[in-house]
Amino acid sequence: MKLSPVPKPKNYCRCGCGAEIKATRKWVSGHNLRRRSKDAIVRNGRTYVKINCSECRTKFERRSDQVNRYGKVNFCSKKCVSKYQSRERTGKPIPLARNGEYRKCRNCFKEYYINPYRAKKTNSRYCSNKCQFDYQRKKGIVPKGFVSSANNKGKNNGMYRHGKRTGGNISRKELRKQIANRDGGDWCLLCGKPGPGLHLHRIIYGSQGGEYELDNCVQLCPIDHDKVHSSKKKWMPILLDHIKNGSLYNGGK
Repeated sequence: MKLSPVPKPKNYCRCGCGAEIKATRKWVSGHNLRRRSKDAIVRNGRTYVKINCSECRTKFERRSDQVNRYGKVNFCSKKCVSKYQSRERTGKPIPLARNGEYRKCRNCFKEYYINPYRAKKTNSRYCSNKCQFDYQRKKGIVPKGFVSSANNKGKNNGMYRHGKRTGGNISRKELRKQIANRDGGDWCLLCGKPGPGLHLHRIIYGSQGGEYELDNCVQLCPIDHDKVHSSKKKWMPILLDHIKNGSLYNGGK
């Protein structure tokens, strides 16, 4: 004779909402009306509070049972989380995650860390390139006037133009859009043939330092592109005049 197991009694939230909960609990989170403040925000039986974001300081709503208390931080978005973590964690090593070796620098005698690969493959003796060159200068291995690293800061950097640092050339797709807006449409500047299949022509050639920029590019069909390259002396002044005065704008005709 088999005995059927006795079913466990079900436990329901005491507020009367009918939600089934674990036997160890009395309320669904946020349903205890006695704990709510008079100005509490209630949606679908949940209690929300307005708090300030720890990063951008804007107010936002969060469930009362999900608020980090006791000095912990609260964030309104993943962007704010990323900003906080990048600022707080940068330069702070995690000792338990380090599986390499600690060695003493030969020049400044400070302890520094190297990862397991460098510990096996290289014979590291210096904490930085600066310490290495300083030690070699003291020993006479490297001349005193030897440049250990190039100074590429500020105006010495090749990306520095017109009083500010630039981010390099813009994408070709974005450049074509800008040229089409300037010339009134997506067509060949000389014959009016519409795209696709148009070539980007640099008025000042790359060998002369010209780059793919709005003030140095036009769109040409393959036939007119060959024509322009056949005579630089003839076409370069004409195209430069178009950049300044719009002299070749044909309206797509």
